[in-house]
Amino acid sequence: MASIMFRRLTALKKQLNLLADKVEKLAEDMEKTGTSANKAGSANTAGAKKAPKKTPAKKSAPKKSRTAAKPARKTAPKKKAATRKTPAAPAAPEQVLGAIQKAPEGRVDTATLAQATGLKGRSLSNVLYRLKKQGKITSPKRGVYTPAA
Repeated sequence: MASIMFRRLTALKKQLNLLADKVEKLAEDMEKTGTSANKAGSANTAGAKKAPKKTPAKKSAPKKSRTAAKPARKTAPKKKAATRKTPAAPAAPEQVLGAIQKAPEGRVDTATLAQATGLKGRSLSNVLYRLKKQGKITSPKRGVYTPAA
């Protein structure tokens, strides 16, 4: 066990010596070309040479898997972007108001208004809210509307 460690340390020492020699050669080459490790061109302190900046290593391409290639999946068609629902037509308040005024009993519920005007759900609720806010209709009880007097 100890001999294995000794061999590894010896090999590491050789590699470090080779690396140190390469660094010295690079420093000599830089001096010959007139470039300095210090970009500002000022003298290095105590004769120490600055190490060149390290550049990040390039990422290697992803390894291919050893498994067989999978057949291509059938993809579902892309969904269309959600489109805004068109707001109630400008004539909708007049339609709703007309349906309320034409009601035989003088009052009408939301289900009857939906059938008479063709408006549904939120659109009908919005129109009723606006008419009620304008004072054109009243609501004696929930879901029932009458024309304002």
